[in-house]
Amino acid sequence: LPETQRAILSNTLADGRALITNDLRCEETAIMQRACRALGADIIEHPGQLEIRGVGRSPRYNKRVINAGGSVLVFRTMAAVCSSQAWPVIITGDETLCRRVMSPLLDALSVLGADLESICSPGTAPVVSWGHGLRGGRCRLPGDVSSQFITAILYGAPGADGPVHGRTRSCSSGGPADEDPRCAAPESVQTPAAAPWPVACAPRSCAPLPLPI
Repeated sequence: LPETQRAILSNTLADGRALITNDLRCEETAIMQRACRALGADIIEHPGQLEIRGVGRSPRYNKRVINAGGSVLVFRTMAAVCSSQAWPVIITGDETLCRRVMSPLLDALSVLGADLESICSPGTAPVVSWGHGLRGGRCRLPGDVSSQFITAILYGAPGADGPVHGRTRSCSSGGPADEDPRCAAPESVQTPAAAPWPVACAPRSCAPLPLPI
């Protein structure tokens, strides 16, 4: 499931066309598709394949409200991606998602220059990204709450004005693909092998990557 979601988002943020083969189709991946279409991606479902034409570093917002439903991964990655852009966007979700912990990610994005505001309770969804962009810099994230915070920073960093450097204080136990940010890193991210993993990402455009799931 996370592999399909990340493949959809990675190719949405790339320049050009890509095909994802054997993609998983369920409500969680459909939510990611809708979120990426809201960024302006063209996504076409074919039998056994997903065709994506990405938006690169310049999303063309079709909607100013992105609803992540119950997908925490979609909310967290969209909060990071939208915070690097120059337009106000609301990122929300269902009742359960709005009770989930988001403050470590929102705090880290704020350190990097994002202008984010929780509408209801501090550190939770829904969130307004006021569209002032990410300037870059250094942030620290807990790895023992959720490695999705790291994943989100990796997706937001290529759209920042300057390099982004991140470090985790500890690692989650969600399994190898979930806990190691190297498993989800876009091409523009450098992730040395030593743990806790220092992550460095320079602003850049990314090429589409055809992926078998």
